[in-house]
Amino acid sequence: MEKSEIIMALVRQRHIESLGKCGTSIPDLATKAKLPFSEVKTELRELYKSNKVKVRKGINGVLIFKGNVR
Repeated sequence: MEKSEIIMALVRQRHIESLGKCGTSIPDLATKAKLPFSEVKTELRELYKSNKVKVRKGINGVLIFKGNVR
């Protein structure tokens, strides 16, 4: 599995569990994916450009949500 696929699977899982109400923080994604923070951030940039994820500001930082693309 590619890094972007792993990250998207984690984002989708969180989306399903919370019914789209909660996002996932970048450090949380890095920990669950067992990838360095910098690599996760790079992959998220690409996913954001392709509208696969949304980025929103939360109380404690930036949160990643599932985008409009299926």
